[in-house]
Amino acid sequence: RGLLFILGVYVVTALSCKRYYEEVPVERITEEYVWDQLDSNGKSARAYLTQIYALTPPGFNRLGSDLLCSASDDAMPSRPSTDVRTMATGGMTIFFGESQDNTWAKDYIGIRKATIFLNNFGVVPLKDVNEKRYWFGEARVLRAMFYWELVRRWGGVPLLSDTVSTLDDNVEFPRNNFAECIDYIVTECDRAKDSLRPDPVDPGNIGRWTKGAAMALKA
Repeated sequence: RGLLFILGVYVVTALSCKRYYEEVPVERITEEYVWDQLDSNGKSARAYLTQIYALTPPGFNRLGSDLLCSASDDAMPSRPSTDVRTMATGGMTIFFGESQDNTWAKDYIGIRKATIFLNNFGVVPLKDVNEKRYWFGEARVLRAMFYWELVRRWGGVPLLSDTVSTLDDNVEFPRNNFAECIDYIVTECDRAKDSLRPDPVDPGNIGRWTKGAAMALKA
Protein backbone atom coordinates (compact mmCIF):
# COMPACT_ATOMS: atom_id res chain seq x y z
CA ARG A 1 0.00 0.00 0.00
CA GLY A 2 2.89 2.35 0.78
CA LEU A 3 4.49 1.68 -2.59
CA LEU A 4 1.23 2.40 -4.43
CA PHE A 5 0.90 5.66 -2.54
CA ILE A 6 4.42 6.78 -3.56
CA LEU A 7 3.77 5.85 -7.19
CA GLY A 8 0.51 7.77 -7.15
CA VAL A 9 2.19 10.90 -5.77
CA TYR A 10 4.92 10.62 -8.42
CA VAL A 11 2.39 10.33 -11.27
CA VAL A 12 0.32 13.29 -10.04
CA THR A 13 3.45 15.39 -9.57
CA ALA A 14 4.81 14.52 -13.01
CA LEU A 15 1.53 15.35 -14.73
CA SER A 16 1.09 18.63 -12.86
CA CYS A 17 4.60 20.00 -13.46
CA LYS A 18 5.49 22.02 -16.52
CA ARG A 19 8.67 21.09 -18.26
CA TYR A 20 11.22 23.83 -18.69
CA TYR A 21 14.32 23.48 -20.82
CA GLU A 22 17.11 25.75 -21.97
CA GLU A 23 16.63 26.89 -25.55
CA VAL A 24 20.21 28.21 -25.45
CA PRO A 25 22.88 26.83 -23.08
CA VAL A 26 23.05 29.20 -20.12
CA GLU A 27 26.85 29.28 -20.21
CA ARG A 28 26.83 30.54 -23.79
CA ILE A 29 27.41 34.29 -24.19
CA THR A 30 24.92 35.62 -26.71
CA GLU A 31 25.09 38.80 -28.77
CA GLU A 32 22.39 40.37 -26.61
CA TYR A 33 24.66 39.88 -23.61
CA VAL A 34 27.71 41.44 -25.24
CA TRP A 35 25.89 44.34 -26.90
CA ASP A 36 23.80 45.14 -23.84
CA GLN A 37 21.54 48.15 -24.41
CA LEU A 38 21.41 48.74 -20.64
CA ASP A 39 25.14 48.49 -19.90
CA SER A 40 26.25 52.10 -19.48
CA ASN A 41 29.71 50.92 -18.41
CA GLY A 42 30.18 48.73 -21.49
CA LYS A 43 31.70 45.90 -19.43
CA SER A 44 31.02 43.12 -21.93
CA ALA A 45 31.89 45.28 -24.93
CA ARG A 46 35.20 46.21 -23.31
CA ALA A 47 36.00 42.53 -22.81
CA TYR A 48 35.20 41.86 -26.48
CA LEU A 49 37.52 44.65 -27.61
CA THR A 50 40.26 43.32 -25.33
CA GLN A 51 39.93 39.93 -27.04
CA ILE A 52 40.68 41.63 -30.35
CA TYR A 53 43.83 43.18 -28.89
CA ALA A 54 44.87 39.68 -27.75
CA LEU A 55 45.10 38.61 -31.41
CA THR A 56 47.73 41.21 -32.27
CA PRO A 57 51.25 39.87 -32.86
CA PRO A 58 53.81 40.19 -30.04
CA GLY A 59 56.32 42.99 -30.27
CA PHE A 60 60.01 42.14 -30.40
CA ASN A 61 59.79 38.41 -29.68
CA ARG A 62 57.44 37.08 -32.32
CA LEU A 63 59.75 34.32 -33.60
CA GLY A 64 59.58 31.49 -31.09
CA SER A 65 59.70 33.97 -28.17
CA ASP A 66 63.16 35.17 -29.26
CA LEU A 67 63.98 38.81 -29.86
CA LEU A 68 63.96 39.74 -33.54
CA CYS A 69 67.51 41.06 -33.30
CA SER A 70 68.58 37.44 -32.85
CA ALA A 71 67.71 36.88 -36.51
CA SER A 72 70.20 39.56 -37.56
CA ASP A 73 73.91 40.20 -37.13
CA ASP A 74 73.22 42.18 -33.96
CA ALA A 75 72.64 39.23 -31.64
CA MET A 76 72.41 35.45 -31.37
CA PRO A 77 69.66 33.34 -29.80
CA SER A 78 70.60 31.84 -26.45
CA ARG A 79 68.70 28.60 -27.07
CA PRO A 80 69.40 25.91 -29.69
CA SER A 81 66.84 24.62 -32.21
CA THR A 82 64.62 27.71 -32.18
CA ASP A 83 62.83 29.27 -35.15
CA VAL A 84 64.99 32.37 -35.02
CA ARG A 85 68.21 30.28 -35.13
CA THR A 86 66.82 28.36 -38.11
CA MET A 87 66.12 31.66 -39.83
CA ALA A 88 69.56 33.12 -39.01
CA THR A 89 71.35 30.05 -40.38
CA GLY A 90 69.40 29.96 -43.64
CA GLY A 91 67.22 26.97 -42.83
CA MET A 92 63.84 28.70 -42.97
CA THR A 93 61.35 27.04 -45.30
CA ILE A 94 57.59 27.18 -45.74
CA PHE A 95 57.30 24.66 -42.89
CA PHE A 96 58.75 27.07 -40.31
CA GLY A 97 57.90 30.44 -38.82
CA GLU A 98 54.67 31.89 -40.14
CA SER A 99 53.15 28.48 -40.83
CA GLN A 100 53.56 27.56 -37.16
CA ASP A 101 51.75 30.49 -35.60
CA ASN A 102 48.97 30.45 -38.24
CA THR A 103 49.12 34.16 -38.97
CA TRP A 104 46.59 33.97 -41.81
CA ALA A 105 43.86 32.49 -39.62
CA LYS A 106 44.58 34.71 -36.61
CA ASP A 107 44.48 37.90 -38.67
CA TYR A 108 41.19 37.04 -40.33
CA ILE A 109 39.73 36.12 -36.94
CA GLY A 110 40.81 39.59 -35.76
CA ILE A 111 39.28 41.21 -38.84
CA ARG A 112 36.00 39.40 -38.27
CA LYS A 113 35.86 40.31 -34.58
CA ALA A 114 36.69 43.96 -35.28
CA THR A 115 33.93 44.13 -37.91
CA ILE A 116 31.42 42.56 -35.52
CA PHE A 117 32.41 45.15 -32.91
CA LEU A 118 32.02 48.06 -35.32
CA ASN A 119 28.65 46.77 -36.54
CA ASN A 120 27.15 46.26 -33.07
CA PHE A 121 28.87 48.49 -30.52
CA GLY A 122 26.71 51.50 -31.36
CA VAL A 123 23.76 50.15 -29.34
CA VAL A 124 25.76 50.07 -26.09
CA PRO A 125 24.87 53.25 -24.10
CA LEU A 126 28.39 53.93 -22.87
CA LYS A 127 28.08 56.95 -20.61
CA ASP A 128 31.58 58.20 -21.39
CA VAL A 129 31.13 59.66 -24.89
CA ASN A 130 34.87 60.11 -25.43
CA GLU A 131 35.57 56.53 -24.43
CA LYS A 132 32.95 55.29 -26.88
CA ARG A 133 34.61 57.27 -29.67
CA TYR A 134 38.01 55.85 -28.69
CA TRP A 135 36.74 52.26 -28.83
CA PHE A 136 35.30 52.77 -32.29
CA GLY A 137 38.64 54.14 -33.48
CA GLU A 138 40.60 51.31 -31.86
CA ALA A 139 38.49 48.61 -33.51
CA ARG A 140 38.85 50.29 -36.90
CA VAL A 141 42.62 50.67 -36.75
CA LEU A 142 43.01 47.17 -35.30
CA ARG A 143 41.25 45.83 -38.38
CA ALA A 144 43.58 47.88 -40.61
CA MET A 145 46.58 46.48 -38.74
CA PHE A 146 45.42 42.88 -39.26
CA TYR A 147 45.13 43.56 -42.99
CA TRP A 148 48.63 45.05 -42.97
CA GLU A 149 50.02 41.93 -41.29
CA LEU A 150 48.46 39.89 -44.11
CA VAL A 151 49.54 42.20 -46.94
CA ARG A 152 53.16 42.40 -45.82
CA ARG A 153 53.37 38.59 -46.08
CA TRP A 154 51.14 37.69 -49.01
CA GLY A 155 50.57 40.87 -51.02
CA GLY A 156 46.97 41.40 -52.09
CA VAL A 157 44.41 39.55 -49.97
CA PRO A 158 40.58 39.43 -49.95
CA LEU A 159 39.07 42.60 -48.45
CA LEU A 160 35.90 41.74 -46.54
CA SER A 161 34.76 45.36 -45.89
CA ASP A 162 31.97 45.53 -43.28
CA THR A 163 30.34 42.20 -44.05
CA VAL A 164 30.23 39.30 -41.60
CA SER A 165 29.65 36.01 -43.41
CA THR A 166 27.86 32.97 -42.03
CA LEU A 167 28.23 29.29 -42.83
CA ASP A 168 25.45 29.57 -45.39
CA ASP A 169 27.21 32.31 -47.38
CA ASN A 170 29.62 31.90 -50.26
CA VAL A 171 33.03 32.60 -48.73
CA GLU A 172 35.11 32.18 -51.88
CA PHE A 173 36.06 35.84 -51.95
CA PRO A 174 38.20 37.18 -54.78
CA ARG A 175 41.69 38.36 -53.96
CA ASN A 176 42.16 42.14 -54.11
CA ASN A 177 45.37 43.45 -55.59
CA PHE A 178 48.16 45.01 -53.54
CA ALA A 179 47.25 48.63 -54.35
CA GLU A 180 43.62 48.12 -53.37
CA CYS A 181 44.66 46.66 -50.03
CA ILE A 182 47.07 49.52 -49.28
CA ASP A 183 44.43 52.10 -50.22
CA TYR A 184 41.98 50.41 -47.85
CA ILE A 185 44.46 50.36 -44.96
CA VAL A 186 45.37 54.04 -45.49
CA THR A 187 41.71 55.05 -45.68
CA GLU A 188 40.89 53.16 -42.48
CA CYS A 189 43.79 54.83 -40.64
CA ASP A 190 42.56 58.25 -41.77
CA ARG A 191 39.01 57.41 -40.67
CA ALA A 192 40.19 56.23 -37.26
CA LYS A 193 42.77 58.88 -36.37
CA ASP A 194 40.38 61.56 -35.06
CA SER A 195 38.56 58.99 -32.92
CA LEU A 196 41.68 57.85 -31.07
CA ARG A 197 43.39 59.09 -27.94
CA PRO A 198 46.06 61.75 -28.41
CA ASP A 199 49.61 61.03 -27.32
CA PRO A 200 50.82 60.66 -24.63
CA VAL A 201 48.20 58.47 -22.96
CA ASP A 202 47.66 57.92 -19.26
CA PRO A 203 49.30 54.81 -17.70
CA GLY A 204 45.98 52.95 -17.63
CA ASN A 205 45.72 53.03 -21.43
CA ILE A 206 49.29 52.29 -22.44
CA GLY A 207 49.26 49.75 -25.26
CA ARG A 208 46.00 50.96 -26.80
CA TRP A 209 45.97 52.48 -30.25
CA THR A 210 46.46 56.25 -30.37
CA LYS A 211 46.27 58.84 -33.12
CA GLY A 212 50.06 58.81 -33.47
CA ALA A 213 50.12 55.02 -33.74
CA ALA A 214 47.49 55.09 -36.47
CA MET A 215 49.56 57.61 -38.44
CA ALA A 216 52.64 55.42 -37.97
CA LEU A 217 50.75 52.47 -39.47
CA LYS A 218 49.65 54.68 -42.37
CA ALA A 219 53.25 55.74 -42.97
